[in-house]
Amino acid sequence: MAADASRDTPEQTSTAQAEPDAPLLGFLVIGAILYFAIVWRSLPSGPSRWVVTGVIAAVVTGVWVLAVKLPTVRRGLSSQGAKLAGDFAVFFILVGAVLLASIYLTAEDQVLMLKLFAILYFSLLPAVLYVQFSSRRTRTVWKEYVLNLFQLHMDDYAHLPEPPEMTRYVEPWRRARQAALKTAAGRERLEEIDQRNIYRRKFEDLFGPLQTAHGRHGKEPAVVSLRAAHKLQVGAATLLIAIGWVFVAEPETVFHKSITPADFELAGLPALPRETIAFAFLGAYFYILQMIVRRFFQNDLKATAYVSATMRIIIVALLVWTIDPLIQDVATQAQRSALAFTIGVFPTVGWQALQLLVKKPLGIVVPTLRSEHPLSKLDGLNIWYESRLLEEGIEDMQNLATADLVDVMLNTRIPVERLVDWVDQSLLYLHTNQEDRQTLRRYGVRTATDLLDAFACEAYTVDGKTFRDQFDWVLDAPPGKPSVTRSILATLGSERNLQHIVAWKSFKPDTDTREDALLEAVSLPNGRHGQRPRATPVRG
Repeated sequence: MAADASRDTPEQTSTAQAEPDAPLLGFLVIGAILYFAIVWRSLPSGPSRWVVTGVIAAVVTGVWVLAVKLPTVRRGLSSQGAKLAGDFAVFFILVGAVLLASIYLTAEDQVLMLKLFAILYFSLLPAVLYVQFSSRRTRTVWKEYVLNLFQLHMDDYAHLPEPPEMTRYVEPWRRARQAALKTAAGRERLEEIDQRNIYRRKFEDLFGPLQTAHGRHGKEPAVVSLRAAHKLQVGAATLLIAIGWVFVAEPETVFHKSITPADFELAGLPALPRETIAFAFLGAYFYILQMIVRRFFQNDLKATAYVSATMRIIIVALLVWTIDPLIQDVATQAQRSALAFTIGVFPTVGWQALQLLVKKPLGIVVPTLRSEHPLSKLDGLNIWYESRLLEEGIEDMQNLATADLVDVMLNTRIPVERLVDWVDQSLLYLHTNQEDRQTLRRYGVRTATDLLDAFACEAYTVDGKTFRDQFDWVLDAPPGKPSVTRSILATLGSERNLQHIVAWKSFKPDTDTREDALLEAVSLPNGRHGQRPRATPVRG
């Protein structure tokens, strides 16, 4: 027992002594608020008010010291009930402050307090979510990212970062490293890769430095330091959001101060549609807050999200500022405000409205933003995921089919299974026309790998004719021409991302499956034994 007691470090002892102070401190803060809200107002003005306050403060300080020094009192404050009361003290403080403000403040002061609270709370909320995410979830995101790299087989195992413990990739990774270390060239290459591993650097550029050291008692550190670039991005967005809320709330001045001379007057040009821009900002904030919260829960909240938020606010303000003068004579202020809010949520609506307003009276054709192969045609892709892909420069299916899967997976944090399916759909979509896609869909083919699976079947007889593969006859070709489906399959074989899709879909949750089995599944000449066929052209 003595040996166990001797293991307690000074940090643990000081922490144990500091814990009882937390609930007592909460009670003192609540008492101070109640005192100045009720007792202070009833005391006579003058020196006597301060004398009474000083005496009470001295008594409270003495009780505080005795409570900390006396073992009996300290043990009482360390009890479970006292700790629970201390945990709830902060909530009592917040609710009590609101109640006291509603009782003792006039109606005008209550409105002012509400405006100030809205500006403070809604301006800081996005930044607080980012700090919370950076402090708690970065390590988990890193582990998921490394596992996805292995499952997609993005590189030789020896060149990938170390996989998390208790995963099926630990042993194959160690064997690959040992094999590479047997030669001098392999050792030099591994040392170079470890020093500047591209996969780790990409991760840290987005999420900040990766914490590897452990905190006290074997726990990971609770707070991570934000990089200067990330602080700048989050700070710029927070500043712009705060200005927008001041623009919306318009808090009244308390001290009646001004930075302009008494005879100063605005020139009035350019005219600023204040109310319309205010509603446009509310629409942009409506979208930004939902986007940040969704990305927080999807482990996708990076500093780049705040760059996107800054860009959205600026673009929306410019669009509304341009459109509002054009529709002043045909729309009321309420209609213009509703349109501005809609543009804040969907900026493309503003661009389409501007196209119509310019095209009709002036006959000017504004280039359209509509793509021939829009992402909206993909199954399961909604406005939130489409906006995430647009942020990364992926504007249509061609961009998605040729994108770097590592960058898209890391930058968007879209579930990899879903991302792989969208790329798979895009590959087939780009190699077929609308009529062929409808025909293939009737036979259950919706992705490129589905077509590979269909061609992996054995011979099939239709109307007395035997075909090598059952899909030779699905897309009819002109007489004397090659099979349309075989042509599509041949062109699909040259798509680089298809091999990663096949590797992902060939994954088997079998503990006995080895790395060579996965590679063999990708290179099989057909779909026997339940494996995917190879991602290479099949010759007739």
